[in-house]
Amino acid sequence: MIDEILKKHLYSSDVSVTNSIPDIAFQLISGKSIILLDNCDAAIICNTTNNNYRPIEESTSEKSVYGIRESFTENLELNLTILQRKIKNPNLKLEKYIIGEKFKSELVLAYIDGVIDPQVLTNIKARISNLKIPAAISSGVLEQFLDMRTYNIFPLSKSTERPDKVIFDL
Repeated sequence: MIDEILKKHLYSSDVSVTNSIPDIAFQLISGKSIILLDNCDAAIICNTTNNNYRPIEESTSEKSVYGIRESFTENLELNLTILQRKIKNPNLKLEKYIIGEKFKSELVLAYIDGVIDPQVLTNIKARISNLKIPAAISSGVLEQFLDMRTYNIFPLSKSTERPDKVIFDL
């Protein structure tokens, strides 16, 4: 029944199906539309949000002389679109997580399957799954919680606003 509706009646590239009540609640408060059907234990989630955010601009903190002049924005979906546009590789994997115990935030683990060391990937996934933080205010805060060197006084951040730096580090 749901497959028929997805194939014949919904014309959106951002549709998913879930039967998880917490996931449905989170998607609803994130502004997405939920379609519930009689006698069906799953829900259809459609992204119908209006994504009017600031345009893609040059990074103000990381100037580039030769590189591209675009930077990531505050909008996760737009950032993922930038990555997918730049990395045309069928092995690019994007895994979404919901983190934060008091204030929920979306986190996406992006990697290229076959390039990343499987042990490193397993380790990162375990760290994300075991995160116990009230909120992920910024990527810097999240990075500190994921870093295993808890007593390091020197910043070792690889955070960036620039998609070309992300791609180069792959």
